[in-house]
Amino acid sequence: LTESSQPVEFVVKSAGTLAEGLDTLAGHSFDLVLLDLGLPDSEGLHTVDRAYKACPHIPIVVLTGLADEETGVQAIKKGASDYLVKGRFFRDMLVRTIRYSLERKEVEQQLRQSEERLRAIMDNIQTGIVLVDVETHTIVDANPAAVEMIGTTTEKIIGNVCYNLICPARKGRCPVTDLEQDVRNAECHLMWSNGEVLPILKTVVPVVLGGRKYLLESFMDITKRKRMEINLKIAKEQAIMANQAKSQFLAN
Repeated sequence: LTESSQPVEFVVKSAGTLAEGLDTLAGHSFDLVLLDLGLPDSEGLHTVDRAYKACPHIPIVVLTGLADEETGVQAIKKGASDYLVKGRFFRDMLVRTIRYSLERKEVEQQLRQSEERLRAIMDNIQTGIVLVDVETHTIVDANPAAVEMIGTTTEKIIGNVCYNLICPARKGRCPVTDLEQDVRNAECHLMWSNGEVLPILKTVVPVVLGGRKYLLESFMDITKRKRMEINLKIAKEQAIMANQAKSQFLAN
């Protein structure tokens, strides 16, 4: 590394065995691991397993032998960031591989943090949210609020068809995909697991994830609001009847 034609600012600490390397990892902070799969006390993919278990958040670049390139490919499947075949790379290539691995790991960490934030929001928001595959109408995700409103378990929701479980619409009569209706803040009904219906305020937004089309459905339980509306209507009717009775009494 120190003889590379590119400016390098890496600080390298070496270990002669996997055991020594794992001890070093446990006691210090590192940005990347260069892992030889031919160490005296460990060989092959078992070495990757042990190293990855010890430092899952640190990128690992594997060094394989000339006749062992396939092992490098398998190492990536086990968590390594990249691999190099000993005797087939120069110092500049090693530097580029290290830098790309560091950059890729940073992007992966940012993505993981973003996913964790999104999952925290999904798990704690009081609005029910389900994700439905447009082509099959299969529910692929549902947050805890949705599961509670539907009244069953996540396992019984995921993989089920929406019109068999949560939507009163029949097959081929989906308001969004078949009837092309705009469902935004619309008063609808959510089917409970016991066959009853729950009044909800629902919004459906088409989204594309990984090149596949989905419906992102969000809904709120408006049972209390509907009950208040009914009570208000009854109160108004009673007030009208009282006024009519008063008018008749005064007229007599």
